[in-house]
Amino acid sequence: MKLVFACLAVLFLSSALAKLGRRKKPSVADAFDDAGITEILNITAPKNWLKVKYGPIEVKLGNDIYPGDTILRPTISFDKADPDAYYTWCLLDPNYNNYPAKSTKRYPSSIYALYVNIRNLDIKAADVLASYAGPVPGPGTGEHYYVHLYWQQKGKIDVKSRDLPDYEVDQRYPFNLTEFLSQHNYCDEPAAGNFHTASFPDDLQEVCEEGGYCQ
Repeated sequence: MKLVFACLAVLFLSSALAKLGRRKKPSVADAFDDAGITEILNITAPKNWLKVKYGPIEVKLGNDIYPGDTILRPTISFDKADPDAYYTWCLLDPNYNNYPAKSTKRYPSSIYALYVNIRNLDIKAADVLASYAGPVPGPGTGEHYYVHLYWQQKGKIDVKSRDLPDYEVDQRYPFNLTEFLSQHNYCDEPAAGNFHTASFPDDLQEVCEEGGYCQ
């Protein structure tokens, strides 16, 4: 009898391990959909992984990163990029005020980086519409998503056009991604994407309250 139970235990364990091995990690698109990012931004979820690293720290589809570690501009890479195409890299908070999902209020986004006309992933040679600013979650606003999108352009954007808004100063918040994409010639969906989360640091909460900044 003991031998029978032992054999059954081995079979159950083998079955569990086999299922665990077959269990796939969530795809980029699934992660974007599950987080509600695609709905808030009104975009098609990216299918490809955009590699984003803040020094040794890598963005991994929703991992939490301390705001102090994202002060400097990250490095990005995308293995499937077309070397002859132009791309746009943007970093945004799709729900800057962090309204509840069932809120009737609109979701104004905030842009933290907007680099256009990128070729061969050369960010330094890109045209900068909004220079990189490290994500800063507001005190008392809970957890925020910070979304990196890498979007293929259908042509080069004329950054000297007088009709182009001042995203560096006036248009960082609110930023309307849908409107921006419609004004320029972009592919229907982002070529790649990634995102992480961050909250106002607990170690700064007391200082914030004492200084009267957390009203």
